[in-house]
Amino acid sequence: MKRDYWVDWLTAGHAKQAARLERKVYPADYCAGYHSIRGDLRNAEASGRNLSMGLFLGKELVGFLLAFHETERSKICEYIDVPPPAGIDLSGPGLYLNDFVVHPDHRGGGAMLAARLTQVVRTRDDLRSLPVDTFSTNTMTDTWSAKERFLRRMSIEVSERAALNVEAHGESLFWIVFRHVQEKPRQAVQLTTRLKRRTTFVRDGRTFDIGVYTSLTDWALLQPFWNDLLARTQGGTVFQSYEYLTTWSSLLGLRNELLIVVILSGDVPVAIAPMQVSRAKSLGRDLRCLGFIGHPSEVDRNTILLEQDAAPLIGNIAEYLAGCSDSWDFAALYEQPPDSPLVKALCNLLEANNYIVTRVPGPECATVTIAGTWNEYLAGKPKSFRKSVNRRLSKIASVDDAAVDALPCPDADQAELALNRYRDIEAASWKREAALGTAKSASHRSFFTQIVRTFAATGDAAFQFLRIGGKDASGTFGLRWRQTFYSLQISHDESFAEHSPGVALTALELKSAFESRRIATFDFLGGFMTNKRSWATAIAPTVALFAHRRNLNGWLFHWIHFRLRPRVRRTLVRFNLLDTVLAVKPFLKKLRAR
Repeated sequence: MKRDYWVDWLTAGHAKQAARLERKVYPADYCAGYHSIRGDLRNAEASGRNLSMGLFLGKELVGFLLAFHETERSKICEYIDVPPPAGIDLSGPGLYLNDFVVHPDHRGGGAMLAARLTQVVRTRDDLRSLPVDTFSTNTMTDTWSAKERFLRRMSIEVSERAALNVEAHGESLFWIVFRHVQEKPRQAVQLTTRLKRRTTFVRDGRTFDIGVYTSLTDWALLQPFWNDLLARTQGGTVFQSYEYLTTWSSLLGLRNELLIVVILSGDVPVAIAPMQVSRAKSLGRDLRCLGFIGHPSEVDRNTILLEQDAAPLIGNIAEYLAGCSDSWDFAALYEQPPDSPLVKALCNLLEANNYIVTRVPGPECATVTIAGTWNEYLAGKPKSFRKSVNRRLSKIASVDDAAVDALPCPDADQAELALNRYRDIEAASWKREAALGTAKSASHRSFFTQIVRTFAATGDAAFQFLRIGGKDASGTFGLRWRQTFYSLQISHDESFAEHSPGVALTALELKSAFESRRIATFDFLGGFMTNKRSWATAIAPTVALFAHRRNLNGWLFHWIHFRLRPRVRRTLVRFNLLDTVLAVKPFLKKLRAR
């Protein structure tokens, strides 16, 4: 019987479970223990070095690996107090595999852990060529060398080993170095043969195959077609590009299962629905949620990729997704156009199949059309807005040592340095306390680092900083794609709040866009922050679709979220209590996490 294993990032919050599992697998004197595991994970998480993962069966942790990105391999010697190995050069960065523990009853899941770590390493260009270091006793060293098939699955092999003249548990201790093995070129594969749950249908005299891809390996088969199809998709954005979604899936969607629906005509994709099944808590229960890859975080307005004359195929995709309901418990589609044919088709199908379906308004997406001049743009705004912007710009201009530092086309290394510079600003902003932004977890740090490096390599990442008194007061960055600039993040140092550096930098960034004419649209992205509306020349509404099975959990979810909560919110607004409740909410969240 197939077991429902899943993999997720291992954090300090899992330390008790990890220590408990370690005691089940190893003798007591072999165990690192709770405090050591928690300390290692906390330090690595805080510095963005954590690559550790857990293997879960349901809620139970049945395996884990402790892995860290080290900027200097020589530091590894300090961690367990051993001398540097003779004959091994430890200069430069590397990956440190600290521990690999899998319960004997779940050995088969160890390969899944190894595969997910490999997936992450291959996604990040700053990791994929680094050596992997670990320690091992003499017995385990021979075991590693014998596990050639397992190591090949991780695309590594033992390249160096050196005795450390140190004993552990009565055996000699060795330093082992793994090196990455060059992947064999993939043989040409027919896309149709890789489709799972494949069916055939005929529409308008043409024969189509429809099915799903559920692995990154199969997803890679679509790479030659993906971005070309996206370029012909109405409403497509940078967030549906192959590079963006695969990076998100590998680094932020680690625990999710791919469910990429593909329609082929003559073995060529004519429609792709980039879907996933994620795990979500719903009123205390763990449920499987059908949605777009990337939603609801760090991705805006996901859509189906399809030829402009292939719109009727959306109905076939909706029917197919409804037919896959054995793979998911409820559906949640965020930030969809109000007239979305997918939302309409799914609503009709799921309601007909006795689901509870609710459509609610989503965040509005604000954009600025870059046409005319900056002054003409401002002239089209309300007088109060013009005065406010000009007042803030004048205040910045009156500061002698205020300056804008623009990086319109940094290379990959420059972009990573600029991102670290931005993170310093973010750490001094309100986002740190709210646990938001690019550094709220090690996986988010990895994700944004890889995204800016990937798009900087093609000249499509940009940063701007506002400096006051020789220090960065605010910073922003985003991505360019098909004549649109997508503003990903903006932050300001709270110590400069009197200068309104965030507002000033937004104005200067827009002014620069009008002057450079490199883009046609400036996209502020979706969100519930009303300040974006004031800059916009166009506002695009969105809707969200929620569909649950008609059971107690589904009924309670829809009643609480779409009936009770709106009434409570209206009551709080009526009595001027909403701001107080929102201010207390993060504090209560922290208490619950302890």
